[in-house]
Amino acid sequence: MEIGIYNENHDPNQENQKYQFSQPENCKERDSNTTLMENLCWHRLSERFFDILMQSVPGASDIVSIQRISLVLDILLRKVDLLIEEGIIASVLLQRLIQKQDQKGVHILSARNIGMLLVVSFILAMKISRDVVYKNRYFANLFNISIIDLNISECGYLRLIDHQLWVEF
Repeated sequence: MEIGIYNENHDPNQENQKYQFSQPENCKERDSNTTLMENLCWHRLSERFFDILMQSVPGASDIVSIQRISLVLDILLRKVDLLIEEGIIASVLLQRLIQKQDQKGVHILSARNIGMLLVVSFILAMKISRDVVYKNRYFANLFNISIIDLNISECGYLRLIDHQLWVEF
């Protein structure tokens, strides 16, 4: 079984990234209209993704932090109005990906492609939750990743989870 997931070859010298994920201080307090409860929910969601990745990806602790995940969530919240529900769905889809790769003996989630697979998890969550969704090109530009790599990763993700996208609350 061949799964096409893009392995990001991160160049540490690359400075033209649109967002500096290595700068947790970029995570600013959300606007005053956001309630304390919403902030708590977003923080818990960041912790949840962090826990999932720490348990499943060797070497993830060198790349992932709660602050970096919070930054990704903050970008999605500000740019595409990500909903808490979509974040929860994305976490379930990521867990499903990990479970399926273990069942199939295909280990594609690694420290090198965590970022790409997180983005794909959120994109899929939004696609199954919304009537109108931004195109993949928008997300590729937003996160400064190749549209081809994003599309290949999305297809591989879907094949690995056997297109099982339904999530019940």
